[in-house]
Amino acid sequence: MKVTKKTLFAILACLYMARRPKSKVSAEEIAKHCRTTTGFMNLIFLDLKKASLITSKKGPSGGYSLDIPFTELTLDKIIRATDNLTNKSIDEAIENSSNDEVKTDLLNLENSFVSIYNRGFTKLTIKELL
Repeated sequence: MKVTKKTLFAILACLYMARRPKSKVSAEEIAKHCRTTTGFMNLIFLDLKKASLITSKKGPSGGYSLDIPFTELTLDKIIRATDNLTNKSIDEAIENSSNDEVKTDLLNLENSFVSIYNRGFTKLTIKELL
């Protein structure tokens, strides 16, 4: 199964925020964690914010956080917020990742896709990937 790089990083960003439910995190922090650029992460956040999946706060104590409980945040919502083109496989993303936590998240994500496909993206939540 293939998903876009944008969608993969959107899922990783949502996982990162779900692990820090009481914190605001910066695009820079998540980009550094995921080993991507802040500009790319900001593009993803625009899509997620437009879909009301995340919220942001400006200022010194600002940042991004999930706007809905991670128990209700489905992969379908994330995919629809970003895109569902098929130009980047999970295997390629795992191969290219040098961050162990991101690799683990991607491996867990890849292992979940068989059951996700059978159950449907509308039911699997970020909580189940944590």
